[in-house]
Amino acid sequence: MLIVVIGVDGVGKSTLIKYMQKKTGYRVLKGSSFEQSDTSNDQLYSNFFNLGLENNVILDRYFQCNLTYAPLYGDYAMINDEQVANLEELIRHKAKIIYLYASSKFIKDRIDDRGDNYVKSERVPEILKGYAKVMRESTLPITKVNVEGKTTEEIFKEAFSY
Repeated sequence: MLIVVIGVDGVGKSTLIKYMQKKTGYRVLKGSSFEQSDTSNDQLYSNFFNLGLENNVILDRYFQCNLTYAPLYGDYAMINDEQVANLEELIRHKAKIIYLYASSKFIKDRIDDRGDNYVKSERVPEILKGYAKVMRESTLPITKVNVEGKTTEEIFKEAFSY
């Protein structure tokens, strides 16, 4: 199984991933980041493809994040529609994709409290719109979990329908 956790900065991905790692014993790999996107399109796609071949891992972000952030931060590589289709087919029968979300205010407050090297809180609404578009256009089943007012255990149980 490949577990993919996606969502805007400050939504609680890292906390959930640490919890899931303890529950599953799976390794955690960075699936997407600004640093990884500072490359060529072909190299980025190759990286995503190789991650899609992994088993028994948790990906902290994946290509969906690239599709969300790259259009907003123009200096980064972005995979194309054909590459997206190939990646979706690669992971279709083995991935559990979890999209964590919350209101703009909730996320802005968390980013303002902790700080962020890349994402400024005023960009949160457009990032959430970007994720909404990516979620709508995906052909993969995606488990969407609103994290507001929930403990990590509650989020985990909702994501895995316990």
